[in-house]
Amino acid sequence: KKRLWQKIIKQKIANQSEVLKNLYNIYELDFYIEKVQSGDKTNVEGQASKKYWGMLFDDFKRHDKTKCNAMLDYGYAIIRGTLSKYIAASGLIPCFGIHHCNELNPFNLTEDLIEPFRPFVDMMIAAEENYLGEELTRNDKAYILSILDMQCQYKKEQITIQNACERVCQSFVKSITLKDTNELHLPKFIEEK
Repeated sequence: KKRLWQKIIKQKIANQSEVLKNLYNIYELDFYIEKVQSGDKTNVEGQASKKYWGMLFDDFKRHDKTKCNAMLDYGYAIIRGTLSKYIAASGLIPCFGIHHCNELNPFNLTEDLIEPFRPFVDMMIAAEENYLGEELTRNDKAYILSILDMQCQYKKEQITIQNACERVCQSFVKSITLKDTNELHLPKFIEEK
């Protein structure tokens, strides 16, 4: 469990780093990737996250009641729902996570597997800058829903985020069945050629 969580967090930070590189040509997060230990016992995720949010949006607090946060939450909910469907289809019980273990949360595993997908939502919101308005509109929701069609790199293929959700769940099953973290494959931003 600890090594799987390490791999998930490394990929999350790598994806966050790609967001900052693509939007602002900032390379500061790369420093954190190799610092993530098994189980992330030194909370490198938290350290990287603090830097990330400070660079991604001006004067931003993640849980303030802003349109930006509403858009992020909506995008995460779309990914969360998609992952939950594929977790169940893979024969897993979503309440049993590898890191998240809240007894009141029936989707702990979803909360674990969503981590490397979050930066895709972040990029989509930050790139358009339509997060500066007052309220989440119907057009905003339609735009965010298109996250499932966004392309990512999975292994050596270019696939949609929706397909990546399914394949991540399948590779997660394989990794726990074979007790091999190398079998878990996670989405990455598409490498520029």
